Amino acid sequence: IYNDFMIARVISYETARLLFFAWMGGFVTVYVFARWFFEFYNFSRGMIVHDYGIIFKNKTLFSLAAPLSVSYSLNPLGKLFHYGTIIVKSGRGDGLALKSISRPELHSSMIMERQERIGHEEEKITLSSVLHEEEHENLEFKSSLRWDIRLNKLNRDLEKSAMKTVAAFLNTSGGNLVLGIDDTKTVIGLAHDYGTLQKGNADGFQNHFTQVFNAMIGPEFRKYVRMHFDIHEGKDVCVVKVEESSKPVYVKNENEEAFFIRTGNGTTSLTLSEVERYIKSRWA
Repeated sequence: IYNDFMIARVISYETARLLFFAWMGGFVTVYVFARWFFEFYNFSRGMIVHDYGIIFKNKTLFSLAAPLSVSYSLNPLGKLFHYGTIIVKSGRGDGLALKSISRPELHSSMIMERQERIGHEEEKITLSSVLHEEEHENLEFKSSLRWDIRLNKLNRDLEKSAMKTVAAFLNTSGGNLVLGIDDTKTVIGLAHDYGTLQKGNADGFQNHFTQVFNAMIGPEFRKYVRMHFDIHEGKDVCVVKVEESSKPVYVKNENEEAFFIRTGNGTTSLTLSEVERYIKSRWA
C-alpha cells in the first residue's frame, strides 16, 4: 500500500516508518511537557487551587478546612530526581492527587501545616467574637430560620432567605450565618423555631435545616456546611459555618433555579449572562 503513494518514490518504507515514529515520539514528548508546564498548584483562602489545561483551561478547588490525610509516593525515577505525587484525602471522602511535585515530603508537611493553621483559625471563630463584628461579606445574622418575629407565625420564606445566604457563601468565599440573633445584635434565640418542629431541640433544628438544604441546594453540597450551637444570654443560637464550594451552587425554588453571590454585606442574585461570566472567572 505504501508504494502507491507519491512519497514512496522519495523515501523508502523503512525510512518513512522511522520518521513517523520519531514524529509521534516528539509529539508525545511536547504534549506531556506542555501539560506539565501549564499545570499549577497554589494555596488560596484555605483551598488548594489546581489550574490545568493547554487549550481549555480548567480549575479545581480542594478545601483544607476538613480533616485531612496527606501521603506521597515516588517511583524509581522520582527518587532519583526528588519528584513524586502527593495524595490529599479529606474526611468527606474526596481527594486530590498533586502530580510531579518537587520534594514531595517537604510539600506534604507544608500542606499539613497550612491545614492545622486553618483549623486553629476556625477554632477562634466563636459566637462571642462574631458578635463584635458588623455584617460583612462573610458574616450575616438572622433572627430565626422559619419563625417570623414580626408576624408572630411560621414563615417558610425565611427558610428560603437563609438558603440564599448559604448558597451565596458557597459561591463566594464562605462565611458564617448566625441564626437566633438579628442584625441589631439582639439575641432572639431559637425557641420559636424549636416550637414549630416535631423534635423541638437543637438536634431537630439541625435535621430540619438539612432537609431544607438538601431540597433547595442539594445534598452533595452539605459537606461544605457545619453547624454548632451556643448559648448566649440563656438562649440557643446556631452558627452555620459555610466553606467555599468547589463548583457552582444553584438554589432551587419550585420549578426555578437561581444563582447567588455575596456582595459586601448582602446577597445578590445574578442574571444568566452574569452567572456565565462569574463561573468562567471563578471555576473555569
